[in-house]
Amino acid sequence: MWYRQNRKGYICGGYGRHGSKKCSHHAIKESGLKSIILSDLKKYAREISKEGLIKKLEQQTVRAEKTTNKKLASIEREMKRLVERKSKFLNLLANEIITKADYQRAIEEINRELKRLSAQKTELQHSLESKNIHEEIAKLKAELDKYLLFNDLTEEMLHRFVRRIEIKADGTPKIFYRFSALSA
Repeated sequence: MWYRQNRKGYICGGYGRHGSKKCSHHAIKESGLKSIILSDLKKYAREISKEGLIKKLEQQTVRAEKTTNKKLASIEREMKRLVERKSKFLNLLANEIITKADYQRAIEEINRELKRLSAQKTELQHSLESKNIHEEIAKLKAELDKYLLFNDLTEEMLHRFVRRIEIKADGTPKIFYRFSALSA
């Protein structure tokens, strides 16, 4: 924990609350801490953009769309097969090979399966329509680009990206970002 003192710097929260019994007095100037955090955030934003994260997301999206389209095609084939089966059962009934009760049981079973497949098909179609992932990726890229341009660390940015800050006895900060892979 950090305790902000006179808006000029930060001292150890343990020291601020409990004095030297809890911790030694170590502090860092606010301007130094801000510049370190700002530099880290810019570096991470450039790395994310440079690593091709956007390209990877687009590739994953294309693969997911292909998989969904394959599932849809499979469901449509199965539904077509079931409709043909219903037709065959009707022919069996017409030729008096099966009884009306057998026909009704078979048709009810086929209808249940068609209803289940139809629900799956609708769900998959909605997922394709609602996930206009290309727009989402464009928004993400725009947000990343916006953060590459910032020159001042705002309070909103600090709360959004920084979970906790510790200052070592030698005065160097250890910053814990809200995204664990970027903790420094």
